[in-house]
Amino acid sequence: MEKVRIHLDTDLGADVDDLCALAWLMRNPKVEITGITTCLEQGGVRAAYAEDILRQYGQGVRVPVVGGADYTWSGEKDFSFTYAHEERMFGHRYPRKAAYQSRAVSSIRESLEQGAVVAAIGPLTNIAEFDREYPGRLNRNNLFIMGGCLHPPEEGWPQWGPSSDWNLHMDKDAAQWVMNRISLTMVEVAVTLKTYLTERDCRQLDKGDGFCRLLARQAREWRTVSGFIEEQAAQCTRLPSDLCNFHYDPLTVAIASGYEHIKSEDIRIRFSAGEAGEEYVLQEVSEGNPVRVITDVDTEAFNRDWLAVVTGTSISDSNPAYI
Repeated sequence: MEKVRIHLDTDLGADVDDLCALAWLMRNPKVEITGITTCLEQGGVRAAYAEDILRQYGQGVRVPVVGGADYTWSGEKDFSFTYAHEERMFGHRYPRKAAYQSRAVSSIRESLEQGAVVAAIGPLTNIAEFDREYPGRLNRNNLFIMGGCLHPPEEGWPQWGPSSDWNLHMDKDAAQWVMNRISLTMVEVAVTLKTYLTERDCRQLDKGDGFCRLLARQAREWRTVSGFIEEQAAQCTRLPSDLCNFHYDPLTVAIASGYEHIKSEDIRIRFSAGEAGEEYVLQEVSEGNPVRVITDVDTEAFNRDWLAVVTGTSISDSNPAYI
């Protein structure tokens, strides 16, 4: 069976879910990573994270990694706060390049020319810049984004709104461009909150190789330093008490690679960025941009399948969770 080709656009390093998403792609035998681009950059350090992970744990130079935007369309230029836990998460501080320039647009183009789909699991700056230069190339079949608060979370899950949507909130102007112009597939926040990583999962990861153990260590660190994981686990009746993080990004890359235990609907939306400091507004409107929205996921199946793919314990061609 032909592999699914995926280009990953990521803000790897802010928390552990980007690394968990990369782990899914690296460890899934039915996926080929054609390229990785980074956003919210600071001297190429996020690209260095990705290169280091690939070099240490499996695919090395076979995957092109390039740094992307070190700014946002909304005007934010200092992302130093997102690196506050770098040494705790990765073991040391990575050097920053003094001379740095984004090369994300050309990298995304090269991946699309190879038949790849794009999984955007960070702010949408690189995606907006690509679409501005190459309008019409992206659509619901080849662009999957993590973000969007359209439907409210169900009772028992975290009751988060737009201000908690890191990816779209961090560059609302880029999000407005993308959400109103590209007929994409949106994995909205409410659905991702139903998928998660637990301490029980970490104990399974502890039994694996160095990459698995790194995932477990970062998950435990994130639970400690995040300031909200333990709070949400205590408040939300449908979350496990040993919650370490949510699988926002792993679910998105899994859907991009063909994961089937989901529900979706086709709707039309309008996105308004609002003023600085305000929440964005995302609405369903009859004359809006047509998109595919992921509306539900089988929680138990995905949590199990993510762990199986990453640890390599129960991957089967007959498993309907895989293409």
